[in-house]
Amino acid sequence: MSYPGPIRVFIGTEPLQYVASEVLKHTILKHCSMGVEFVESWTPADGWHPVMDVFGDLKGGTKFSAFRWMVPHLAFHRGRAIYLDADQVVLHDLAVLWNTLDDDHHLAAVCNATGVFGDKQIEQNHCQTSVMVMNCGRCNWDVADLFKRANSGQDVTVRGAVRSKSPYAAVMQAAFLDRSCIQELAPAWNRHGLLQTDEINGKNYLLHWSHVETQPYRRARRRRFRDRSGPDNPTAWVFESYLWDAVVQGAIKPAAIKAEVELKHLDKHWLTVAKRAQKDLEHAEPQADRPDVGI
Repeated sequence: MSYPGPIRVFIGTEPLQYVASEVLKHTILKHCSMGVEFVESWTPADGWHPVMDVFGDLKGGTKFSAFRWMVPHLAFHRGRAIYLDADQVVLHDLAVLWNTLDDDHHLAAVCNATGVFGDKQIEQNHCQTSVMVMNCGRCNWDVADLFKRANSGQDVTVRGAVRSKSPYAAVMQAAFLDRSCIQELAPAWNRHGLLQTDEINGKNYLLHWSHVETQPYRRARRRRFRDRSGPDNPTAWVFESYLWDAVVQGAIKPAAIKAEVELKHLDKHWLTVAKRAQKDLEHAEPQADRPDVGI
């Protein structure tokens, strides 16, 4: 049975992730069979969402890390919502994810993700809250109190939850919720940095570049990661495919990409890609070296 739409998608983003969030939205709309409404933690036009000043900051991580826990409040604790970090692309119909959550759980998330975070394998048996479907009526946590306790160093982990490395990590891994409240999603909904190609685990519904230093659109910052940063990232071709398509479809303007390169938010390679895509559009004849869109 399908849950009614439109699908409400809340995106945790920031000025550094502007182009990434635009590409994410493009991939969602490209594949989705239902109507979609977006709410972002930051936009160029409005800056930070007003709700970011309501509950205070969560110390650690990015400023938008806290935004995910404000989603039920923004949804008036009614209906369903999806939360996504900006550093992702969706490769499948988001309506499938929307309809995955049952009525007996507070939220659904991947708890045994596959992939890498920098040089390390992703930790198992931890809730990955970068992709969540929320039953907003059940998600009644006190955001301000949760942040206050974590910021003071208090362990917010409930009995039975997997212990986290820090109070901040406990919040980000939803360890303040009993595990029975969390419905486990298939790992395909949160592939970290790598695509799965084997016959058993070969489905890829969402690709997530969670490690900042190796995100494909960023400028290389640390020497140790330079061979996997920016356009040299092994899955950069996926971002390139969808960025190209977004420019051709008019979803992103090359001028916006140029501005982000000048702000040093993007590797300059992506301006070259955008200009080539613009030429493709203007001449209405695909260039031979145009990357394929899709996985």
